[in-house]
Amino acid sequence: KLSSNSATLNGGAEQVFNTLLSTADTQIAAAGLTADKLTIKNYDSVLEGLISSLSDENAQKLAYNTALETVTATVNSQKDVIRTAVEATVRKSVTEQVLAAAGLDQYDAAVAAGQVSEEVQAQVSTAVSTQMSSSAVQTAIDSNTEAQIQSLIETNMNSEEVQSQIQAGVAKAQAGRKSLQALKTQLDSYNTFYQGVLSYTAGVDQANEGAQQILAGTYTLKDGTGSLVSGA
Repeated sequence: KLSSNSATLNGGAEQVFNTLLSTADTQIAAAGLTADKLTIKNYDSVLEGLISSLSDENAQKLAYNTALETVTATVNSQKDVIRTAVEATVRKSVTEQVLAAAGLDQYDAAVAAGQVSEEVQAQVSTAVSTQMSSSAVQTAIDSNTEAQIQSLIETNMNSEEVQSQIQAGVAKAQAGRKSLQALKTQLDSYNTFYQGVLSYTAGVDQANEGAQQILAGTYTLKDGTGSLVSGA
């Protein structure tokens, strides 16, 4: 009778285990983590992998890279504005060089006073435009723009706001690791019970099988005894 209930007992224990694993899958997804679907066979290795991925070192690296990605995207979204500012600075420098080469001191004041002819102004404008469109100047503008972007990224990464965000990310990862450790402890505890159920039912089934063999042997012995008595 006990042996006939083994399949039901094993199935019920397994169903509870799978329910716990399904709940754990939901918790992992809600935490923003990606992992294989948990099973009775793989839950231990999957959770160990997640816990290791949230070590203090990895948590720091993940939080920093996340912040860097956000800051970089924000700064790059202003690339055109930054380039325009760099270009204006370069144009001013080029204009000063052109005016110095032409011996035109106090050019803006002279233009405002009407002391520079339109022809000379046009020549100055053409000279500046020619130099601005040269590959050397454009390369310098590109280089300076990238340098400004990198400088802004570094400045933002070192800001108090971003550093606070990084620390908050680390704290969140640490909390997630503790939750996973608690979850694994819970599943390990039920797994111990589950394996005990399997061992118990296997023992009952084995005892039942042995009892049937003994019973069969008893009948054989009884029949043999009757034959012996008849023969005697």
